Amino acid sequence: MTKLKQTLALSAVMVAGMMFLCIWYAVQVDALERRVDGLKKELEAERSISAQAVDLAKMSDVVSELRKQLHGEQDDLDLLARVIHEEARGESYEGKLMVGSVVVNRVKHASFPNTVREVVYQKNQFDVLPKLSTSMSSDDSRKAAKEVMTKGSILPREVVVFFNKGVNESWVQSRKVYKVVGNHAFAYLDRK
Repeated sequence: MTKLKQTLALSAVMVAGMMFLCIWYAVQVDALERRVDGLKKELEAERSISAQAVDLAKMSDVVSELRKQLHGEQDDLDLLARVIHEEARGESYEGKLMVGSVVVNRVKHASFPNTVREVVYQKNQFDVLPKLSTSMSSDDSRKAAKEVMTKGSILPREVVVFFNKGVNESWVQSRKVYKVVGNHAFAYLDRK
């Protein structure tokens, strides 16, 4: 019987040891699962931060492009205001709007360059070019330039010419006039 007791005792010790090992392994597995969960959360956070960094880089590019466009638009606005001031000095507000509208129409017309700067500086187009670098625009000219740049032309899009109505050149006289305002005639590029 002693051998049986010894075997039973040994079996009990082995069962207890196995139970202890099972519990120890369960605790270790639970700890590892918690560590894996923590690592998953850290990885998700890093991915989120990485995605946010990519989004911030994209937004930075967009902001940079918008700044360039805004700066370009401000340059165009200032240049247009100075052209209006010099070309339509002493004219009514409507006359100023119409001069600005001709420039905007030219930007959109296939026969002319496609930026305000290129239209204004196109050879033999505006007699006031020498004055533009030192010209200061009036409040009305700035207001007219801003209105035309934001709301668009008040003239039909094909009206891309204006001239002093007293000019007696054959090229000028051959244009179909849309409207005369003050000292300027606003005309189509096409002949009569």
